[in-house]
Amino acid sequence: MSRLEKCREELERARKKYENLGNKIKELEKQYKEEEKIAVHGMMQAAELTPEQLAQIIRMAKMGELYYGTMEEKAEEEMQHEE
Repeated sequence: MSRLEKCREELERARKKYENLGNKIKELEKQYKEEEKIAVHGMMQAAELTPEQLAQIIRMAKMGELYYGTMEEKAEEEMQHEE
């Protein structure tokens, strides 16, 4: 077998390996997205949120309207703004 033939065979093996890895990556990305959906659904159920309520929370977060502290902290902050 010539060096050229050996090089061609090695190239073909590498191409096949590359193709297999590409397919593996696509499958893992698909699995990851599915697990992500399951996790979000679980969080929604735990918080007893409807899809509409989740959408509203996301809209509020994008607009900066969500408060991440306790109710007491929020009330105190509002009182400071009124002064």
